[in-house]
Amino acid sequence: MKVSVIVHNAPSQLTIMLPAIEAGKLYALSITTQYSGSNKALKTPRSYRFPILLGDENAGGGGGGGEAPDPAA
Repeated sequence: MKVSVIVHNAPSQLTIMLPAIEAGKLYALSITTQYSGSNKALKTPRSYRFPILLGDENAGGGGGGGEAPDPAA
């Protein structure tokens, strides 16, 4: 499934909206980028794949909205 809504796209943060999917299953998030950290894009795109386990919000397993905790706190 391809995400159709990118909420926020910055070099250090990517926020997307997912359609309704079943919680408690293992999914894979794949991100492809040509970002290089400089003013020039990479010639060849790089892809990264991350396993994601979505929890049930009502069961306290995560998967809900909100922001990540502040590491400075």
